[in-house]
Amino acid sequence: MDKQQVVYEKITDCMKTIFAFCLSRTSSSEDAEDLSQEIVKEVLKNANSLRDEQAFYGWMWAIANNVYKGYLRKRKKTEHYGIDENLVDSLCEMPETVVVQNDELNILKRELSLLSERHRKATIMYYIDNKSCNQISQELQISLEMVKYLLFKSRKILREGMNMTREYGEKSYNPGIFSVDVWMNEMEYKLYYELFERKLPGNILLAAYYNPMTIVEMSIELGVAAPYLEDEIKILMNHNLIKQLQNARYQTNIIIFTQSCEEEIYTKTKDIHRSVAEELFQFIEKNQDEIRKINFIGSDCNKNRLYWLATHIALLSGLFQAQEEESETTEEFPLLSNGTHGYIWGNNKARANDLFNGLYGECEVKADSDWINVCNFKIIEKCQEFHPRDSKIDVLIRAARHNIKEDNSEVLAELISEGYITNNNREYNVNFPVLTESQYHDFVHLMEPAIKIIKENIKLTAFESTKVVQNHAPSQLLDICPAVSQLKYKVDSVGHIAEQMCTKGYLVVPNSLEKLGMYAVLK
Repeated sequence: MDKQQVVYEKITDCMKTIFAFCLSRTSSSEDAEDLSQEIVKEVLKNANSLRDEQAFYGWMWAIANNVYKGYLRKRKKTEHYGIDENLVDSLCEMPETVVVQNDELNILKRELSLLSERHRKATIMYYIDNKSCNQISQELQISLEMVKYLLFKSRKILREGMNMTREYGEKSYNPGIFSVDVWMNEMEYKLYYELFERKLPGNILLAAYYNPMTIVEMSIELGVAAPYLEDEIKILMNHNLIKQLQNARYQTNIIIFTQSCEEEIYTKTKDIHRSVAEELFQFIEKNQDEIRKINFIGSDCNKNRLYWLATHIALLSGLFQAQEEESETTEEFPLLSNGTHGYIWGNNKARANDLFNGLYGECEVKADSDWINVCNFKIIEKCQEFHPRDSKIDVLIRAARHNIKEDNSEVLAELISEGYITNNNREYNVNFPVLTESQYHDFVHLMEPAIKIIKENIKLTAFESTKVVQNHAPSQLLDICPAVSQLKYKVDSVGHIAEQMCTKGYLVVPNSLEKLGMYAVLK
């Protein structure tokens, strides 16, 4: 196959990603379409310069970056503003009402906010704080010659900037949607979720995902002054979420699953989820009498509740088996900034769109003891959203064993009010199935044919998803694509299959507080 055909096929697969790149850097979808066409035209034009097919994406983004720079140059207007020695002084001297009316001064303030930290500090100290070059040299602990160079360079940058028209990016008025996900062996994940409670850190990562950016470029794209960005970028760098490249540019250092990437994956895998849901339902329906014969506490429940339990156990067993097989062939999770091991990735969507409100698996107070499995499917959130703590798990285990003697516990009262424990004349029971360890193994053994189907299809989904992610991810992150994609899309498969079970009517979400994603196993 000749290079022209290779490039044509690959660029066709990347059209959505290129459009997303352009849309994030232009003010309208029409401009994004025009820029996309220019990029595609230039990529095809230079097809013969591609030396290695494996390096296609790095080669393509380099061309896209050059086309984008040319696009920015064409949009500059020819207005020119002067700058004189006393203009900066008026920042302090002029009343605010006059400052607002003075276009040149407003532009100067804008450009001052875009200077790098060292240039900005020296300029403010000299022009606004009226400090001498010697004083600045001592306070900044730099040579006198360096102070003079910084002031000279700052004047040059300010003069050039005032002659430019700055068109702020879309994220300056319409911030992108970003949420973070963490997968780790330890439970020290809160740090990373708290880091992205504000919009700015996530939008920095979105802005610098496909294309490295200077702080000045980020400032214009996000509509945020450079001094604020510098502090945020330092925090992100400390957590290895963004890295500094040459020429004072920064680039996002984690995978971000963009909307176009997610949509393509869903299109390619939805039939797999539908097929598994149908096979799982047929298996449960055929074996429901055998399931009840296991005679666990709750085996006499209604049909819908029984089907939810069988679905829950089968899906999570299939997931864990798929993960175990993968772990045998992969290295240990990398070390994170908080001292734990795991992976972090971003999503170009709100957490409200997730498939789960928490998937915790086996929750126990101490090792090798009784445990409770907790899976908060998003689709059942009106019935259940349980986030385990040792104190809650301890009370639930004691209720499952009918071993609650004191009824003045605040935790017990909370669990009763939320429907996790029932109180019948001070006889306390959990509001979900309870199995002995032997009964649980019998249940899993009975479901093994369905679990095997689920496991294989989860692996297939993860494989197909990984190929799509590698098509969308920047070249510098391709090495971690397989590991992160495998983690994310194996878990997502479980959520999609559960949703298909409900969509098809195989499972029903009641209006009561039935705990459809929990069961206890007593040893």
